[in-house]
Formats: sequence, C-alpha cells, structure tokens
Amino acid sequence: MPAEWAPHAGCLMEWPVRRELWGDRLEQARDDYAAVARAIAAFEPVLMVANPGDGRDVRDRCAAGVDVVEWPINDSWMREYGYLGDEGAL
Repeated sequence: MPAEWAPHAGCLMEWPVRRELWGDRLEQARDDYAAVARAIAAFEPVLMVANPGDGRDVRDRCAAGVDVVEWPINDSWMREYGYLGDEGAL
C-alpha cells in the first residue's frame, strides 16, 4: 500500500455499517464519513463502498461528487485493503 501522500487517481472509502462496533454513534459516524467524502470530492474523485441496500442513504448523505458502489462489506476498513491506483483501477 502506498503512502497516503503518494500519487493516486482518487479516494476510496468504505461506509460504516457495524452497529456492534459503532454502537449508538453509528449515525454520527455515517454523517462524519459523508462530510469527509464531500470535502475530499471538492479536490479529487471519491468512491464510497457500501453494503447492498445502503446506496441510496449514502448518496443522500454524500450528495453529488461522491460515487457509490454497493458491495458486501463488514465496516470502514478500506485503508487495510483498498487502493485506487494512478491507473484508476481497484
């Protein structure tokens, strides 16, 4: 995994989903992730990965400029395995 400051094609994020992890702060975490995604989207493309069925909520919270793909996930651990390289491929 390259460093955060290395050249890349965009930002790949993953939506918070596990209530057992976030507890009563899950909705706040989602609002915060959406705010971060919107801020980043002002400068580069953002792709948010969300569980199937969560796409509409993510799109509503993140608004235009943040693309959403629905794919089974277990929480917001994208830094552990996601990379959107300078070629633009996952």
